Amino acid sequence: MPLIDEYGVLNVVGNYQRVKQFSRSEAGVTHVLVTEGAGYIGSHATLRLLKDSYRVTIVDNLSRGNIVAVKVLQELFPEPGRLQFIYADLGDVKGVHKIFSENAFDAVMHFAAVAYVGESTLDPLKYYHNITSNMLVVLEAMAAHNVNTLIYSNTCATYGELEKMPITEATPRVPYHGL
Repeated sequence: MPLIDEYGVLNVVGNYQRVKQFSRSEAGVTHVLVTEGAGYIGSHATLRLLKDSYRVTIVDNLSRGNIVAVKVLQELFPEPGRLQFIYADLGDVKGVHKIFSENAFDAVMHFAAVAYVGESTLDPLKYYHNITSNMLVVLEAMAAHNVNTLIYSNTCATYGELEKMPITEATPRVPYHGL
């Protein structure tokens, strides 16, 4: 059964059991926190990590992500101690620190940055909080819990207005610089 704590953090582990492996370091096993792991890029990064035998914790508030992606990953990797999903908002300082205190992370892959240019011009504070404030919460939790490896990804408007699909390595980069 899912566990919801006093901070509103929902913790769903494969087979719905709390697994001790996530809370302790284990020789030869790298535990990676993937923020927005239920999103397109985050779920694909998680799939790659799991295929390469990493232990993964996904933290996502599902504002843009899809719980079905997490369920598919849990079905592909049902072994205890491989994958857990925690429903949480990275803007919740106490909740994020609780997540870090209950898990032995070796690294963080941070994909939790929204990337809609039009929306960002209509609601810039929402974007500021998500991209800047929430990132600071994650960095402070990393520092407090001695997690020193970060991969940060924000593909926001890297390719501008596309003339053709699909995007390839040869697609020219035309970053959007605002109004």
